[in-house]
Amino acid sequence: MISKMREIAPTVILIALIGFVATIFFSWGMDISGKDRKHVVGKIEGKEITWETFDKEVNIERERQREMAGGELQPYQARMIPQQVWETKVSRHLLIEKFKEMKVGASAEEIYRHIRNNPPPGIANNPNFMTDSVFDTTKFEAFLNNPQQVGQQGMQFLEAHVRDFMVPMEKLQTMINAGNMVTKAEIAREYKLKNEKGIFEYAKVSSSSFKFDSSEITDNMILDYYEAHPDSFVEKEQAVVDYVKMPKTTTAEDEREYYNELLEIKSRIESGEATFTEEARIASDDEGSARNGGDLGWFKRGMMVKEFDSVAFSLDTGEISDPVKTKFGYHLLLVEEREMDGDSIARVRARHILRKIQPSAETLDSLQELADTLRIQMDKKGFAGVLEEYPGLSADSAGPFKKGEVATGIGYIPGMTYFVFNGTVGEIAEVPYENQDAFYIVKIARKIPAGRMPLELVRDEISTKLKRRIQEKKAREYLENLIAKKPDSISIASLSDIDSLVSSGITDTVSRNEYIQGVGKDNKVVAAAFALEKGTRSSVVEDNGTFFVVKPLHHDQVESIPWDSPQINSIARQILASNYQKLYYDWYLQVKENADIENNVSDYYYN
Repeated sequence: MISKMREIAPTVILIALIGFVATIFFSWGMDISGKDRKHVVGKIEGKEITWETFDKEVNIERERQREMAGGELQPYQARMIPQQVWETKVSRHLLIEKFKEMKVGASAEEIYRHIRNNPPPGIANNPNFMTDSVFDTTKFEAFLNNPQQVGQQGMQFLEAHVRDFMVPMEKLQTMINAGNMVTKAEIAREYKLKNEKGIFEYAKVSSSSFKFDSSEITDNMILDYYEAHPDSFVEKEQAVVDYVKMPKTTTAEDEREYYNELLEIKSRIESGEATFTEEARIASDDEGSARNGGDLGWFKRGMMVKEFDSVAFSLDTGEISDPVKTKFGYHLLLVEEREMDGDSIARVRARHILRKIQPSAETLDSLQELADTLRIQMDKKGFAGVLEEYPGLSADSAGPFKKGEVATGIGYIPGMTYFVFNGTVGEIAEVPYENQDAFYIVKIARKIPAGRMPLELVRDEISTKLKRRIQEKKAREYLENLIAKKPDSISIASLSDIDSLVSSGITDTVSRNEYIQGVGKDNKVVAAAFALEKGTRSSVVEDNGTFFVVKPLHHDQVESIPWDSPQINSIARQILASNYQKLYYDWYLQVKENADIENNVSDYYYN
């Protein structure tokens, strides 16, 4: 067994430690790109973080998150990654330096014990460390004690990570928890929130139900609001850009290429040169099914998009379709089994190969050339002058936006904010920018200095706030007048039967801290319902622009606390964990506040 372990050791360690190596890059800021200091995304206590290094770490994290998601990330998720990587680098660097300052380290025995008790990802499920399909710690210990592991790069990375970060982090947690106490009052409160039950009826009116006439807001009202809230419109420096967007759209020729490609794949399968499963694993753009050879499992009519569904239920068993176009791209379908319900097909089991329709390299090259040509011409004829010669193109504006914000209409483009906030008004970016959707020619249209925003730029925002105020006032007065006309004995839940603007109902038996359909969770409305005596009607209570009246029908009060019960122990553990999170967060924020940190990530990325 040990000799077998020695044979597999390098492979196992490599697989298991990939995640740790990436983490260590984030933690220590290893400069894996050389010493070029021209582009610095930030500094942490004087340590420069080069863009070349940082961008590689961002790409590693993007790939990791794509693998976890099983496909492409949503745009907002991708935009968050650079800042996530930055915060990880900052926290790891500050913590490791703090551990050195506190002289919190780890002995060889502590390192060994931590690794033994916390196997790296992948180890616990590796068959080489299992006995009867269960992770066998003795095999893992034998692996760790194997002299061949000493000096291996993967093991050195792991040991350093555990020595410098993981064990000190455990000791820090112990220090913080030393003063982490839970009082009986905290436990009792949480127990009551979970166990006090009640039933109440409610009626509500939403402010959005009330019509609004823009004439109700005058220029004087807007000016008065602006003057009365001088601190509400103070912003950092902002910019407005003009841009020409040149979408990366597919051509008819691009579509023909995908269609013909799938016909070639179909021909190889039918000739026996390859199987459908093999081709799906290699060629399909549906990552979820590709790893299973394109298998979609069983599905009934109507479960797939119309074009796909129609072809799937028209094929015979074993038949492969011609390419089928849907909103997802072109598909080849293979029906493997059919289940009948009398004379009709009840469901089918099928495989597919998907090719997403994307612009070809030739199409993108042509678009790039056009964008470059337009940009050169703009030096002579100006931004607007060139567009007059290309009636199919037009300019649009985006902004105002701050550093780190997404320019609406443009989206995520690395580096554009650096140009915008370091360039001059009227300047056009030297080269077109590009993202997944389009090429962009960008011109700085306006700069708005840091400070109070001009009234003209916040007029719409103020109008929206005043509109909300007017609607909320109408809603409150409407519900107050309605309730005032009804006797206390009336059922509040019946008000929706006599007034179309009112929604009403009776809750199930609910606790204070659970979500209540139509009411919400742990808000002022729920608090009022549990505070009132049975049968007492509340005054109007507001919650996020909706106005409520409640009347409790039943209260199941907590008479005593079962201090020795498992539930109380569980509540105490939950409070301890919550308290620890707060104590640690407060401690870390203080460490970060005292640190010298320069964050220029937004100059290179939209976060």
